[in-house]
Amino acid sequence: NISLPEAKQANDKLAERVVAITKEFNIPAGKVATSSLYISPEYSYENNRQVMKGYVVNRSLRITMDKMDIHERLLSKVVEAGVDQVGGVEFGLADPEAAAQKIRTRAFENAKAKAQALATAAGLTLGKPMSISAGGAAPVMPPMPMMAKAMRMDAAAEASVAPSLPGMISVGETVSVVFTAE
Repeated sequence: NISLPEAKQANDKLAERVVAITKEFNIPAGKVATSSLYISPEYSYENNRQVMKGYVVNRSLRITMDKMDIHERLLSKVVEAGVDQVGGVEFGLADPEAAAQKIRTRAFENAKAKAQALATAAGLTLGKPMSISAGGAAPVMPPMPMMAKAMRMDAAAEASVAPSLPGMISVGETVSVVFTAE
């Protein structure tokens, strides 16, 4: 049977190994954080009776990386260190608001150019904007943390992680403008 202190100690050691790996990759300490901790008794069934085997301690770590070229090597090292469950790898923009602002500016310029073309076609002069609204900046892929669960020590990882394919991240924005025309 695994006691609660033993399970927690094993989990703490695994988490320490993961943190040491992030240091090898020069990931700042502020970009490595525990996102959840789960402690639970573990039972088995013998002769139709529930028998307590001990405890399981799971900790989810969130690792945020700014460099795309290290994520697969880091993930492989984490698995080699004994992490037996990865909760998800997500790719996203480092500064989504800056990207959205550029897109809003382009969307406004596009709306103005279309309004100018329509005003010219109608023999009018395009005036000033009367109202402007924007919304809908939404990356298709979520932000780029990498989550890995530090799990029980009894499951050994034997292979490196398959390559991930981040693809392209799209950001969209809607801008509506009402202009005066004379």
